[in-house]
Amino acid sequence: WQMVKMQMREHRSGLRAIPDNNIRLLHKGIELRGGHPVENYIHGACGLSPAEIQYVILDQGDRVQSAADIAMYKDEQVPTSAKTQNLVNEISDAMLHGINPKLTEDGTGATYMLRGASSSKTLAVFKPKDEEAFAPNNPRGYVAKENSPGLRQGVLSTQQAAREVAAYLLDHKHFAGVPPTTLVHAKHPAFVNPNKKVAWKIGAFQEFVHAHGTCGDYGRSMFNTASVHAIGILDVRIVNLDRNDGNLLVAIENKRPRLIPIDHGLSLPDRLEVYTCDLVWMEWPQAREPFAPAELEYIRSLDGARDAANIEHQVGVRRECLRLLEVTTTLLQKGAEHGLSLHQIGLIMYREDRCSEDEAPVQPSILERMLSRCVDSAAAAVGDAHGTVSSTVESLDLLSIRATSPIRRQVSGDPGFAYPIAPSPLPSPMFSPAICKAVADLQFPPLDGDIDQVDFARAASPEGRGNSSEQEMYPQDQIREEESPDDTVGLRRMRGSAARHRHHLSVRPSALRNTSGASREGAGKDASTAIFARPHLDGSKWSKKMEEAFKRHFEDQLAAYLKKHFPDAGTKTIIEGDEGQTDHKVESNLASAFGVRPSDVD
Repeated sequence: WQMVKMQMREHRSGLRAIPDNNIRLLHKGIELRGGHPVENYIHGACGLSPAEIQYVILDQGDRVQSAADIAMYKDEQVPTSAKTQNLVNEISDAMLHGINPKLTEDGTGATYMLRGASSSKTLAVFKPKDEEAFAPNNPRGYVAKENSPGLRQGVLSTQQAAREVAAYLLDHKHFAGVPPTTLVHAKHPAFVNPNKKVAWKIGAFQEFVHAHGTCGDYGRSMFNTASVHAIGILDVRIVNLDRNDGNLLVAIENKRPRLIPIDHGLSLPDRLEVYTCDLVWMEWPQAREPFAPAELEYIRSLDGARDAANIEHQVGVRRECLRLLEVTTTLLQKGAEHGLSLHQIGLIMYREDRCSEDEAPVQPSILERMLSRCVDSAAAAVGDAHGTVSSTVESLDLLSIRATSPIRRQVSGDPGFAYPIAPSPLPSPMFSPAICKAVADLQFPPLDGDIDQVDFARAASPEGRGNSSEQEMYPQDQIREEESPDDTVGLRRMRGSAARHRHHLSVRPSALRNTSGASREGAGKDASTAIFARPHLDGSKWSKKMEEAFKRHFEDQLAAYLKKHFPDAGTKTIIEGDEGQTDHKVESNLASAFGVRPSDVD
């Protein structure tokens, strides 16, 4: 059996540091001892029907750490590189060798540090979805039911792990440098196990980054523009709600700092309640620089619809969240075509945050208002769920009035949900930051007055595609306070992890064969307030006609808006790099769109 153990070490690097005497082989529950021929234990095994051999590892105290209580393997549905797969195997072997996961001391959710058997350095981190903030098994006291309001409105509890993986999968060509991340199934007595029974968990597994600090420890001028743009492009696409300076790590390579983005659990939300101060790079001068040719080529290569379909299949993110991914990808591409900088795209997408209770209420962003109109006009054009509206209204000039609730800055989910504090996610344990001050929820009254001072093209009309004169007057949106209807979408449990897992030499079947690792996400109690939801219209269950109508209306309105406020005459100047003339034109356009110049926003 020594030859078998040698072959095992070739396939599982984590076993190389374990002595032969500490590795025991089993077949059908019977230990395979040396000195006996193989055929005494295994009969009829061949290439077409291989024998399954299990192994257990004895630690220094001769305590058996077996696959019955300890194991880890990657989810078969998520694309994973061979390097990451080997890392998962190494961590699994180390846990069987007695190297226990270690829970970090800070944070609101559970993050476990994982290391190998032959080194004291941390190799990876594991974030179980059922131990996230306000999940059923949270170890820090923030316990709630699955799919409860999470740290930020729009991302529910137990759904952050899937978003950590999605951010890596959406970082094509490793453009922004998100550390390798995948979805794994794991069990270990060191995890939070209800009723003291070791259970399978599913969560995000990410390669650990040995950083030299966070971006807050360095002057912003030290970071090159390309790195800032790459991270901003990713954040815009995934609608990152929390790009603070604690989750931008800094690694020193060739005596120069390199930015590494981490902690993407608060991304891919079902709404656009994100503020300019949520993105640390919005204040950096690099974000105002024009995109380089290589960056423009990368942006053009993106395919929002294809990415949305892949992420839905691979990690099961809700459709309304992925529709927002398609929207922001389109905004990024069209904005880049018109010569907008990353900062200018952010001003369209994000709400202005005055960060003070004494100032005027925060208004919806330009993109929010645009989407609201497009949803209403598309719903009217194709008819609601009961088919009461004729499709002929698609040719009409639709100016809808939609009732909304007061704009609210929410950090801790539903205000009716009583939490002990209003936490803000702390930076990753990859670097130990100072404790952040908790930010209380801000309550704002309903909006009054003219909230629509920009020209939104009437996408359903055959005329008026953004060619109107600057002096044309537009009706105001009438905003009134209204209670949201009761949520008609029941909570759906996410699929649990595997019930059984074995280590063996032949190809083992997945414990979740033919199923997706993250399942389809459930909807929360606040689903009716999501940006794509309306009474009797579930944002995740649109018909094909509704999807097509919304896409058409949004693309028309966005094109008309960009044509009016960022005319083609300025696009050529921006691309060619005539910065002096361009800056004046862009600021004039933004002043007409926002009522203030970009320099005043900061």
